Order: sequence, then C-alpha cells, then structure tokens
Amino acid sequence: MRANNLKESYDGCNTGEVIGYDGLFYPVNAVAIDPNNPDIFYVGTDSGVYISFNGGENWEQINDGLLGTPITYSIVVDDEGNVYATTPNGIFKLNIK
Repeated sequence: MRANNLKESYDGCNTGEVIGYDGLFYPVNAVAIDPNNPDIFYVGTDSGVYISFNGGENWEQINDGLLGTPITYSIVVDDEGNVYATTPNGIFKLNIK
C-alpha cells in the first residue's frame, strides 16, 4: 500500500498538500530533514527507513546499517549528515550509499 498521509503545509498545518510518495510505504512513524540540505527527507516506517533527495517526490529504501527488525521509531540527522535510527533492537547509524 502506498503512503498518502505525508503532507506539506505552509499555514501552520491547517491545510496540507500530499507530497510525492513514489516508492514510500507506510505507516510513517518518524520524519527528519537533513539540516544541510532541506531537499533531503528521511522517514522511518514499519518497513524501514526511506530517503528522498528531491523534497519527497521519490523515495528509496536505505536499511543498510539496520540489524534485525526494520521497524523504525525515530530518526535523527546530525550536522555532519550522519543518520541514526531507533528500532526495537536499538539505535543504529545508517550507511547511505
């Protein structure tokens, strides 16, 4: 099933437009934006972590570095662009290729 609940809002979340979701599966549990590049989004889902390099238009799964269960509860991107994800099995640093 494709996600259709990730929206972009410019009015304090009173309204929102669905942003692209090609390749993104849900439920979405966490969202993070790269602090060095606002076009790079990350989402954590029940099927792993996905990345978009174009503001949410297209998504690729990036589970390299996650061990065991891919369910992702939260994502953090530090100032150096390192991505960390929490899962039921712990906290992991993702390898982005």
